[in-house]
Amino acid sequence: MYAGVGAKLQIGKQANWSTLVAQTVAFSFDKEDIKLQPVIGNADRLVARKGTGAHHILGTKVGGSFGGKCYPDEIGLLIAAVMGAEVAPAAVDSSAVYDHVFTPMSSVAASSLPELTIAIDRVAAIKGYAVKLDSMDLEFKGGDYLRATFNVVGRHEETDTMDALTPSTKVPFNFVHAAFTVGGAAYHIKSGKISYKNNLENDLFTAYAAGGYMAEPEPQARSVSGSIDVLWDTTSAATRDATFAAGASTALVFVFTSTEAILTGKYYTLTISIPLAFVTDGNANVSGPERPNLPLTFEAEEDADDNLCTITLRDARATAYL
Repeated sequence: MYAGVGAKLQIGKQANWSTLVAQTVAFSFDKEDIKLQPVIGNADRLVARKGTGAHHILGTKVGGSFGGKCYPDEIGLLIAAVMGAEVAPAAVDSSAVYDHVFTPMSSVAASSLPELTIAIDRVAAIKGYAVKLDSMDLEFKGGDYLRATFNVVGRHEETDTMDALTPSTKVPFNFVHAAFTVGGAAYHIKSGKISYKNNLENDLFTAYAAGGYMAEPEPQARSVSGSIDVLWDTTSAATRDATFAAGASTALVFVFTSTEAILTGKYYTLTISIPLAFVTDGNANVSGPERPNLPLTFEAEEDADDNLCTITLRDARATAYL
């Protein structure tokens, strides 16, 4: 039977831009649109023309996206790959529970964003793609799970095989078991979205890059932005005036806690910290008899001491993802 229910997506960390590797993570995806994107030229001409001229492939690249719910034992490699830097895992209270801290990678010349193999079994055929992660969108709302979508920039496609990997059996991070603070104060947030972008080059065709493939792209200026929908009350009104109206940055912290315990009393958690968030829009309006909401859109800022964003994953893995 050829149906989406039989599809699989697996991920592995490559050692270079060009060579696919065995996969190590079975990602429980909901959707994907990763595509081979040949650059097609048309050798048209006016001389002796009766119709369209010959077509030729002048270059090859890969693009698209994939996404799904955030399972606590599947999401680590993807967060590491999109941000590019990871601190050595730290044991929590000397236990077999570890905190993995991810930050935007350095801009020094020696730094390079990790390369990934993404293998997709579309039932009729299995294809592997050499890619880097260009962006990550994290979305959450009441009555739903934390969901992630990753956009890719890739080198090529080739026939691949799937490895004997087992998808997660744990409960995904969800909105019910989450906590949010704005400027250190807890808030009732109805929904939100956080976007992390590497702004990878997507047209690096050079004479040196043999085979018509792109040269290896690297991040340009990274950006973090997003929005949250907050219940309108005197507390959120005061925050709106102290940030948006005053032109002052604030700290945002999003904590998702799994119902799955790693050890007694210690749970999988995902913490997203944005130390300097500048609120670019924040207006609560009355549009009917319903309770108003305060939509806040923000952009992360960076200074000498603070990263744009830090993400900490607490899990049972003792070794680094990178």
